[in-house]
Amino acid sequence: MCRIISFIILTILFTSSTLKKSSVKDVVTKKDVKLFEKIANSSGRPVYLIVRHDGYPSEMHNVTTQDGYKINLLRIPYGKSKLNPKILRRPVLIICSYIDPLMACLNLQEDSLPYVLADAGFDVWIGDFRGTNLSSHVKYNKTDPKFWDYSHDEVGYYDIPAFIDYILGLTGRRRLYYVGISYGTQVICVALASRPEYNQKLRKIAFLAPTVVAGHSKSKGFMYSAMLSGLTGDVLGKTPRKFPGVENWGAEYHRLCNANSTKLQVCPTFYSKQANLLANPEYEDRVKYRNLMAGRRSTSMKMYVHFFQQLRNAKFAHYDYGGTENQKRYGTKKPPLYDLKKVSVPSITVYSDGDEFAPPEVNHYFCNLDQNFQADSHFNPPIFEIRMLRLFIRA
Repeated sequence: MCRIISFIILTILFTSSTLKKSSVKDVVTKKDVKLFEKIANSSGRPVYLIVRHDGYPSEMHNVTTQDGYKINLLRIPYGKSKLNPKILRRPVLIICSYIDPLMACLNLQEDSLPYVLADAGFDVWIGDFRGTNLSSHVKYNKTDPKFWDYSHDEVGYYDIPAFIDYILGLTGRRRLYYVGISYGTQVICVALASRPEYNQKLRKIAFLAPTVVAGHSKSKGFMYSAMLSGLTGDVLGKTPRKFPGVENWGAEYHRLCNANSTKLQVCPTFYSKQANLLANPEYEDRVKYRNLMAGRRSTSMKMYVHFFQQLRNAKFAHYDYGGTENQKRYGTKKPPLYDLKKVSVPSITVYSDGDEFAPPEVNHYFCNLDQNFQADSHFNPPIFEIRMLRLFIRA
């Protein structure tokens, strides 16, 4: 039952679109087939090797959270420039998607934000939190339901502070920069609202396509899924479990989209969201390739349920366990809201009209809640990486 519901949610998300103009092709070309084969051949390659293949240095660091999860940081200590690699650089932590946080940050190849920042002189760190294929736990293995007993609340409360403390401890710096892209904007707000002392450890925050208040999303797929999760939320979230999605996406797409497949016509729908988010044909093939080549993705069911709770209710709140359990955990029948007034770090926001997941209405509302933002930057189409850099440094 759980797997069927999850499949329905994924299908709705991948096949629904509200943008009037799309760069997605209606038919599969020979070029597409070659791309699919390239994906399959590269699927599963460690991300740090992909970074090195792109010409940048990379390191993998393991971090243990207070509640026992072993999570990872990908470091790009310097860029391709001729700057002395021994020079102490300003550390910046980047957090992207909750499904595949490392590759989601690198999907534009040489134009990817981590590379742009590394070339600009930053010491770049990308967080890979609990639930991904690289993570583990000191006590529970991934077949234990307790391993999957987490939502945005735990990621923000434990993982983000663990990343910050590790980076500052290793580099000897007192503060770092933070860039949140989409989901990364949520978890930093959870962290700072729950543990305000971490405001003192951040120099500036850049919110790219903030989804902190997601109730104004224009995505029909998201809204349909939110309604479905409202009907089935008690079933989906009652017992901790892994979200039963496809882990090895690269191999799965290759199976569906190879030259001999009878389902080639299905393949473009899988890429529609990625291409629509960028709304730029120049980036389409690169995004397809990068978003799939890393291969393995996983997260908890509670992460999905929590996201759809926020989407459905248009409130940035703790996980909703239901009236009785909420009373036990929070002392109230409804989950408490996160107080964004506790987020005191100077910040900027970057958004676009073309982003159906985080349209301008969401960002305007968010900026009104965040009393510390210094710049409200509007780009269309939403290719943030290079344009955002100057604003981020100046803010």
